[in-house]
Amino acid sequence: MALTWTVLPARNRKKLALFLGVLTGVSVLSGWLFGPFWGLFAFLLIGLSNMAFYTPSEYRLDEEGITVRRFLYTLHRPWDWVARVEVDRNGIFLSPYARP
Repeated sequence: MALTWTVLPARNRKKLALFLGVLTGVSVLSGWLFGPFWGLFAFLLIGLSNMAFYTPSEYRLDEEGITVRRFLYTLHRPWDWVARVEVDRNGIFLSPYARP
């Protein structure tokens, strides 16, 4: 049996989503003042770095391991990849390293 859930951080943090959207817009406009190349560069740099915040991420835990599906890629790690598990107030942290 698999455990699957989807997360969209921008839905729960609307003020931060608005702030990052305005920051991206201002960066693109200011980059555009120096030419279209710099405007596009600013959009790609800031837009792609914040993509996980604005697009849904699906997590799946099953017998084979952990699978994370995002907008442009899918990442799978088998259970033997996990060497350490830490639980904190934000959730669970899985690490391939035995020591912090």
